[in-house]
Amino acid sequence: MKQFVGNDIVDLQTSDAINYPKNLRFVKRVLCEQELQDFFAHSDPSILFWIYWAAKEAVFKIIKKIDPETTFSHQSFKVTLKEENRESASGHVTYKETRYSITITISQEWVHCVAISGNNFGK
Repeated sequence: MKQFVGNDIVDLQTSDAINYPKNLRFVKRVLCEQELQDFFAHSDPSILFWIYWAAKEAVFKIIKKIDPETTFSHQSFKVTLKEENRESASGHVTYKETRYSITITISQEWVHCVAISGNNFGK
């Protein structure tokens, strides 16, 4: 099976990155129910939001390579984190019953996610 890679980076210094996680209407359009629960319980919900965002965007870039006709609905991409700390996170994103492995690097300036098709990334 051919593997694909997608990545996304969020510049945390922009006004959008600072303000969007404060807009609950926007947050609810992006996150699925479990992600919303995690968002409200997290010690730094803004960072968690951008982790989820970057993960969903990175996987969407893979999906577009496989099926260019795919449209993006953020809530269709479900993020599950296995590990998370101030500097990194890992886990997977599920889209239409397929899992895509993700690794995330976090700094004060940005959040960067790399996603790969298949289940052997980050092991």
